Amino acid sequence: SDCYIGCTCCDECIGASKEINSTLIIHPRSSIRKFKWDWSLRDTNGNIVRSNSEKYKNIQCDNENPCGIDASECYSFTYAGDGVMFEISGTGLNSQTLTGTQLTKGSLLGQGCRNVEGSCSLKPSLDTLSQQDGRSRDIMEELIAISGRLVLSSKESPQYQAACWILREDPLRLMAKDKSLIQRYVARIVFASSRGEWWTYDRIDQLSHQHECEWNEMRPDYDVGVFCKEENVVKFNHRGEGMQGSL
Repeated sequence: SDCYIGCTCCDECIGASKEINSTLIIHPRSSIRKFKWDWSLRDTNGNIVRSNSEKYKNIQCDNENPCGIDASECYSFTYAGDGVMFEISGTGLNSQTLTGTQLTKGSLLGQGCRNVEGSCSLKPSLDTLSQQDGRSRDIMEELIAISGRLVLSSKESPQYQAACWILREDPLRLMAKDKSLIQRYVARIVFASSRGEWWTYDRIDQLSHQHECEWNEMRPDYDVGVFCKEENVVKFNHRGEGMQGSL
């Protein structure tokens, strides 16, 4: 079913100038009806504002019940479903097709994302007192308990780089209570600490929209990357990758 996000005509918009940036359509497509899929939109605070899940009946949307939201903001679109393609289109946005898998993937959608992507290059403060939203404060409390406040205050440290990415740029936009928060943070630290021939910025940018358990590559002789069992990270394998740095 389609989900129409935004205004469908200028009369319904807050202002006519916003109509150009406000229409967003999410259309899951599967060649086999029995395939299941899940998707949701999270705002910058990590709150789910639209979903197809029965858990969120008050914010579901479909052809019969279109829903409106300001798509000039930046939302995290998380989705999953083997054999399902999610067609994303909207006024003022480039149309794209996202292919689901069993594990949750994510993509940033909306006009406001231009202010989010690459924001960590500005080296913002991650101190809990400077965080204006509850999601960031809760996540930083979790990460401080693991890495310590001192190392996270150092803007050149791998821990700072990983934490800033989790808070601001990660397409999955996790919450403090999410199961994979810590292992995703640790996997990002490993990348920032010891880059190698495979573990490059370009590679991690390509993989960042995927679940961390898919940050790997299968090879004829040996596999490289992050490996999991039942969605829990159990191994990092970077054999022969010329990695350097310290952990």
